[in-house]
Amino acid sequence: RAYYEEEVGRLQAQMKRVAKDADARVADLRAENAELRTALSDKMTRAERDAFVADASAFRETLEHETARAREEMDRHRQRWERDVSRVHEDIKDVRAMCDERVKAVDAAVAAHESSDHLRVDAVEAELHEANKEFVDDLDELARRQRDLEQRWQETNEALRGPRKPRETVRDLQWSETRAPEVAPPPVASAGKSGSVRHFGMGTTRDEKGLARSRARGAAALRDGH
Repeated sequence: RAYYEEEVGRLQAQMKRVAKDADARVADLRAENAELRTALSDKMTRAERDAFVADASAFRETLEHETARAREEMDRHRQRWERDVSRVHEDIKDVRAMCDERVKAVDAAVAAHESSDHLRVDAVEAELHEANKEFVDDLDELARRQRDLEQRWQETNEALRGPRKPRETVRDLQWSETRAPEVAPPPVASAGKSGSVRHFGMGTTRDEKGLARSRARGAAALRDGH
């Protein structure tokens, strides 16, 4: 009997522990159920979910369509770019070939001119030499005509007025005692009728000297040209 009483007491104690654990489990399940209900109340309904899925599907189809169209546009631009690049390369080749031809033509022309430069230089030098010679001859002829004209003018003047004497000024008369004797300048060689020295009128001594210098320079240029 004591054994059974002890066994009954042990079973009752075990039953109390099981009932306590069961009550705690029930409380936990109720709390979890309340949390689930609260979470479900915040979530969308099935209809809202179906509508969201439909919208997402439509948006995905739109994105796929836009992506396909953008890809086609990119392919079209790529093909056009490749055609443009190819055309530019062809133009570059044509321009390079044209430039090469022009350069060759210019080089050939330069070479041809260089081969005949000395001939042109000789021709120009000959022309300059001939022009210089003609210029010197013209100067000589002009000087001769000027001397002839002055000689005729002097002869005419002497025929009308007599030989012209230099007129002395009052100062020369006052200081005649201290004045140095006048020395006649040497006569200038002339290719005309007379070579007298001229102190007045056309073709003065200064003009004659200038013509002489011009003739000397022309003669020197002719000598250098030879």
